[in-house]
Amino acid sequence: RLCDSSLPGPTPADGPQFTGINWGDHWTTPEPYDGIDVESFCIERCSTDKERQRIRDEMSELSSRGMVPVLRHLIYCVDSWRASNVFWGVGRGSSVCSLVLHKIGINRINPMEFDLDLSEWLK
Repeated sequence: RLCDSSLPGPTPADGPQFTGINWGDHWTTPEPYDGIDVESFCIERCSTDKERQRIRDEMSELSSRGMVPVLRHLIYCVDSWRASNVFWGVGRGSSVCSLVLHKIGINRINPMEFDLDLSEWLK
């Protein structure tokens, strides 16, 4: 069990019930989103070779951190929000440093226009 109500107070994120869990197994992203090639999805939305290379570089880093399931779920969320006319912000904090998040639609700020480095998001 991830949550044990018999334990008093807040549960620390490094508690025993959280260790050894592959969090990617717990995303409930529906098809066809669960099978999306995120890199191709983003590259199709690029207009320059420089943007395409930045997507490749970011995806390499994000893949190495096991974030691809999260990115697939975010594509599903953005499509669902748009279909339901839900408004979300233009971008917030260091997440605007990711061109991948921009191409997915999470942020409306293109980090390349402001020379923002992905490392600012992934500190």
